[in-house]
Amino acid sequence: MLHKEVIVTYLVKEKEDTVRHGFTGELVEFIDYNLNSGQQVKALVVRRTGPEKPYSIRMFYRAGPTGRSAISMSILANRVNIIDISLGGAKFTYAKPLVLKSDEIAQIGLEIDGKGYTLEARILRAWRGDQDGASSHLWFASAEFTNMSKTVEHVLSHKIHDIERESRQREASF
Repeated sequence: MLHKEVIVTYLVKEKEDTVRHGFTGELVEFIDYNLNSGQQVKALVVRRTGPEKPYSIRMFYRAGPTGRSAISMSILANRVNIIDISLGGAKFTYAKPLVLKSDEIAQIGLEIDGKGYTLEARILRAWRGDQDGASSHLWFASAEFTNMSKTVEHVLSHKIHDIERESRQREASF
């Protein structure tokens, strides 16, 4: 990868939001770098070649279903409320009795247009609602789908497009 173009991104706090910014650069060399802890790690030296600008590193389009979207999800056989969903995973809320830990693999049930599908997901993060200004009895989590079959991918892709169409129609009517 030496002398190849890379994109360097980082988070910047802007008002009350955190925004990802970045720039393009050329990977010049790898160096040994001493951390404050005394540990030595490899670091990248990048020569900046492009301007700094906002970046999105999302790999999948996310859609926020409504109650009329005919999609629901359960995790470990407990129904959860989908905040947004993509082919890569979902963000959802749930009640406290469901204990989710980062990096664990969990069984996911998806019901799309009345038909059930089972897949696995890796829990990326779980946090209490009061950390986001929501009710403290509400928990949030994000999960990455890990073994989606082509059939589920096809059905979910169509459902995401339907949800997006619903959303545009709602916006157009306002």
